[in-house]
Amino acid sequence: ELSGTWLERVTKQLDFYFSDSNLRRDRFMRKTVEEGGGYIDLSELLRFNRIQAMQCRDVSQLAAAIQKSEILELSEDGLKVRRNMTKAPMEDIDPTARTIYVEGLPLTFAVDDLAKFFARHGTVRYIDLPHHLETREPRGFCFVEFASEQEADGAWAEVHGSWPATWPTRYDGKTIRAMPKQRWLEYTKEYKELHLTARGSGRPSAAETVAATEDASQAAPTSLASSASSSSSSAPPAEAVSADGALGVPAAAAATTTTAAAATATTAAAANAASNGPLAKPKDRPGCLVKVSGFPQPQTLLSVRQFAEHVVPVDYCDFPDPNGSCAHLRL
Repeated sequence: ELSGTWLERVTKQLDFYFSDSNLRRDRFMRKTVEEGGGYIDLSELLRFNRIQAMQCRDVSQLAAAIQKSEILELSEDGLKVRRNMTKAPMEDIDPTARTIYVEGLPLTFAVDDLAKFFARHGTVRYIDLPHHLETREPRGFCFVEFASEQEADGAWAEVHGSWPATWPTRYDGKTIRAMPKQRWLEYTKEYKELHLTARGSGRPSAAETVAATEDASQAAPTSLASSASSSSSSAPPAEAVSADGALGVPAAAAATTTTAAAATATTAAAANAASNGPLAKPKDRPGCLVKVSGFPQPQTLLSVRQFAEHVVPVDYCDFPDPNGSCAHLRL
């Protein structure tokens, strides 16, 4: 005898296979449905990993679960299933607005764990949990698609900066980071543009370095440090971008040297660049890209670079928007 709870789980899984969220991403399922004229054999579904994990072994069990579905229907011979397009027509809506990006997740969590957690914030349509190609381990971030944009906005705003008490204990003080997927796409695009710029640029020429050194007198690094510290409560944290395009951890710099020492180091760097000539391009050396924002205007590239070099050597600095308060640094 089949229990009602077990049948509901199987029904929910079958509904998901035929959902818009899954068919948009699952090429095998979409191709199989198209080739079958909308139908798919129950025997084929029995081969699916999730169905097997539920101990579903016979087509009669699938048929019983399908009869409880509100969007699926069996063929006349009872051996195939399809989505009822009258009851559940296909959507032609981009789900980006109702999808959020979340990072900093426990690596032991699977899709079911995340679905259970995010279900308290709304109806979860789909969860994309990327894995490493070689190790198959989760990469620590996911995309969650909700039924509505309002649910998505409420979910990311509530979980961002938190760490549930029921999750594995963390000792590094880090929390969940969340944002709308659209914002993540913008970060990804910005990173790619920066990466292309950095790959095609070496260190500035001697003339450019000398000119930048002269401009440095107009903006003292210590004033930038004090201004950044005083506005830290209202300015967004700098954010590092990882090589795969995912938003990384905050990057912060604290000034620890004097203006005179910074100016002396800058002058020496300019003379060194003028005498040594161009170096290898950034693509030939290891490093990372960092986005720094929230500093007061106006600033020059050199003043921002000097401020960062109080803590770490900077290989490349650029303003994506000359009138904005954001800079890209290659470390």
